[in-house]
Amino acid sequence: MLARWALATGRQSGEEIRGISEIDLPASLVPTFGPRVPIVTDINSGGAPDLLRDSFYTSSVGVLAGVVAFADTEFIALAKGDWELLFTLTTCFNYVNPFTLSRFHVSLLKPPLFGSQVPFLTHSPSAAGPSSTNQTSILPMRFVAALDDFRIRFHTPALAGGQNVEWSLFCLAHRMG
Repeated sequence: MLARWALATGRQSGEEIRGISEIDLPASLVPTFGPRVPIVTDINSGGAPDLLRDSFYTSSVGVLAGVVAFADTEFIALAKGDWELLFTLTTCFNYVNPFTLSRFHVSLLKPPLFGSQVPFLTHSPSAAGPSSTNQTSILPMRFVAALDDFRIRFHTPALAGGQNVEWSLFCLAHRMG
């Protein structure tokens, strides 16, 4: 590839390529390689997650109504390696509540103790009033897991009487190598 670049930019002729390692490449021309692998499975997001070593996709759709306690679901456990993740989260709230427990969020949990939680995608009821509020987020994320069992957690909010929420969460993950 480097030889083709050298020929295309006129830095070398069709003669045998010599001293190619001495060419300085501008940072904007350095190629990035991202080999893709096929998506091999649709994982079930219920229960304890299995350690995922191959590309996958998963989704969760639900409705909460009335008095409901918040819930945390660990739905993805990533094996050590380089991952490219794409998340989409769509929510619809019919209430306004500024408290933390009323938010949806997707978080990263670091092994081995899972003590540190890093929320990276959050939806909250807005101050738009009593009518329904729709929110949609799309988040691409490149992630290198240094250890096995990095987990992704989905938090659903606590609700009081008369509050309703709908959601749709989707994750597409490519193992990069």
